[in-house]
Amino acid sequence: MVADGVELRGLIGRLAVACLVATACKENVVTNPGNAPPSIQLSDSAVHLAALRGATAVQPVTISVMNAGSDPALGLIAIVSYQSRATGWLSATLAGTTAPTVLTITATVDTLPVSGYAATVVIYSTDPTIRSHSVSISVVISPSGVASIKVTSPVDTLL
Repeated sequence: MVADGVELRGLIGRLAVACLVATACKENVVTNPGNAPPSIQLSDSAVHLAALRGATAVQPVTISVMNAGSDPALGLIAIVSYQSRATGWLSATLAGTTAPTVLTITATVDTLPVSGYAATVVIYSTDPTIRSHSVSISVVISPSGVASIKVTSPVDTLL
């Protein structure tokens, strides 16, 4: 018995099924204070790449995709959007669709002329209650110099 005349019949996920003795069953959503909703958290919020003109690719960069909640963060997908006219030079691949996982970012720059390029990789979930997070990507192609990679830690914090 949970309360006078109410009997707890079982838990189905986060749904408690309560039955009034001598009446029909009723379903009520209950909040479990021990469970925090899923929340995507990224180890980095920006990636800055540099390459020499004609280079085929720069070293891939990996970013940890973590879950700051206790409930599972499922259905993750990565989508690339370009802020420059050139497209198709960046790939973003998740190792899995559930956090924790790893996002691998690869820039193929062999056909890009000397210039600067920008893109954003957004990590979404098929669960609409999970807020998306993004990684800003910038690439500078130069005629000479040393190729380098700079990764910036996230500036936003999750509660």
